[in-house]
Amino acid sequence: MDWSTDRRVATNRHLPPKPLDPWNTPEKLAARRAVRGMERPTECERCDEPYGRIEAHHEDYSKPLEVVWLCISCHRVAHGMETGRHVAA
Repeated sequence: MDWSTDRRVATNRHLPPKPLDPWNTPEKLAARRAVRGMERPTECERCDEPYGRIEAHHEDYSKPLEVVWLCISCHRVAHGMETGRHVAA
């Protein structure tokens, strides 16, 4: 493939640079790495319901080992994206 005439490369060259991804700050990456080795509970710590997937929530990304385990609905509420199946107390 001739990269100098490839349309994808030629058109992408004129696009503005991508903004930094707010989900990939060094603190958030470190928090995600720290959670990988942890054992996930089977119930949400906020609503005590076993709503399938349990996710790690960090109140402070500079403390990657301080994790609250939440179901997807409660995790969305914690981030202000309340669209889940139930409302956490």
